[in-house]
Amino acid sequence: MKLLQGLLSLGFAHGECASILSNTVIEWVLADLAVLSCGGVCSGIYPTDAASQVHYLCEDSRTTLLFVEDDEQLDKVLEVRPQLPLLRKVIVFDMEGLHALTDPDVIGLDALRALGRAYLTRHPNAVAERAAACQPDDLAILVYTSGTTGKPKGAMHSQRGLVYSARLQHAGGARRGAMSACVFCPCATLPNAWAASIFRCIPGPNSTSSRTPRPFPRTCARLPPPSSPPCPGCGKSFTPA
Repeated sequence: MKLLQGLLSLGFAHGECASILSNTVIEWVLADLAVLSCGGVCSGIYPTDAASQVHYLCEDSRTTLLFVEDDEQLDKVLEVRPQLPLLRKVIVFDMEGLHALTDPDVIGLDALRALGRAYLTRHPNAVAERAAACQPDDLAILVYTSGTTGKPKGAMHSQRGLVYSARLQHAGGARRGAMSACVFCPCATLPNAWAASIFRCIPGPNSTSSRTPRPFPRTCARLPPPSSPPCPGCGKSFTPA
């Protein structure tokens, strides 16, 4: 909730886009849900993308706020930030190694939460009002194609689609104690962008994340009976232990 309020304090408007440049970590999911909850659009960026690709995706999606995992991903953004006039703020998940940074337009999650707490005292009804303004056909997420046949194109998915998928999973048995999920591919892919959001929206399933597919079999062993929504590339390369 504090992240959502923090986004509102930064002037993040209904329908604006926030991108996330990160490996598959829990902060990805929290940022995603905060963006969706205040009527924003979330777009995932592969953590392996080069600075030029980050520039293209942020420019095409008209990104105004950008979440990055750490100093490595931040370096890419700072390299192309002068060419992104719409980008107002960069929010870093892991500030390790960045304590000496004095850039006013780069903040950490703790700073964003602090902004949210202060904003709540001044605008106690802001979250409820923003939630009430969300409509089923509002754009929710952008998932970009790989770009193998040209420049990447953003596939548009609505709030209605996310809610429908969450209800479908729930009807299929995704209830507390009945299902576990492991999201191990980049959340920039469609299956994992949906899984990261959907499984957190269902009142019940346990979910975890893995930065890479390598420890995936060991993770599955701890999560019976598991559901593991892989992207096509990781799905082909995974062999059950």
